[in-house]
Amino acid sequence: MASEAQKAANRRNAAASSGPKSAKGKARASRNAEKHGLLADDAVISGESPAEFIELLESYQERFQPEGTLEQDLVAQLANSQWRLGRAARLETAFFDHTIDEERESWVKNYEEEPESAQDIRFLVGAALVRDSRRGDTLSRLSRYEMRLTHRFNRALSRLAWMQDQRTISTVTKSTSQK
Repeated sequence: MASEAQKAANRRNAAASSGPKSAKGKARASRNAEKHGLLADDAVISGESPAEFIELLESYQERFQPEGTLEQDLVAQLANSQWRLGRAARLETAFFDHTIDEERESWVKNYEEEPESAQDIRFLVGAALVRDSRRGDTLSRLSRYEMRLTHRFNRALSRLAWMQDQRTISTVTKSTSQK
């Protein structure tokens, strides 16, 4: 438990850190979720196809046939999570492509030839991972986002399945009791 002095220090620190003050700082902070788009408010971000997202959502609605607002919300959560998981996969691919290209340039500069063997390529991938871990471990953060999104997807799927099972049980019980 925190002492009174620690609590007072925490209150002073909290009062001092009220976020950005300048218009430029506020504008930058307002776009924090857009760095990778995995936590953005809207599922579809700039550069993605709203029509493809609608197609995914409609395919989930057709598959699960939601009844009522809550089931529709769960189906929307499924589509939203799946859409973001696809984005995470594309980000991972882009990360590797970019970082391996950087390593390839370094290789060519040092050896004056393109890497050719599988061992050379494995070296580039390993060097890319080392470089990433020194920069801030992008892959680790990306993995955490993927795990969160997967958990969100699975939780929505479980809830939807449970609700639809309850609806089926209720329908069967009603029809049996009417006989």
